[in-house]
Amino acid sequence: MWSEAQSLLIGNLCQLSGLAEATAQIRQTGAIVVEGVAISFLPGCANDSLRIAVQLGRPPEQNKLEIFQKMLELNLVIDQGDH
Repeated sequence: MWSEAQSLLIGNLCQLSGLAEATAQIRQTGAIVVEGVAISFLPGCANDSLRIAVQLGRPPEQNKLEIFQKMLELNLVIDQGDH
């Protein structure tokens, strides 16, 4: 599933974030839960990149519009195809 570069990237990410013990699990399942937050790892568009999805849950009602606006802005900036 993972290219050699992606597997190395996962290992480095886990090491730098203090989750070295989760490296094998992420390589096997592509998923981990950290402090109640589900994180999914998928192969990126290139053999040396990853896509990372974070499931944060529902935003608080009082900040919903502001949060959704910021998410939309980030999605428009991030998805330029050259990342």
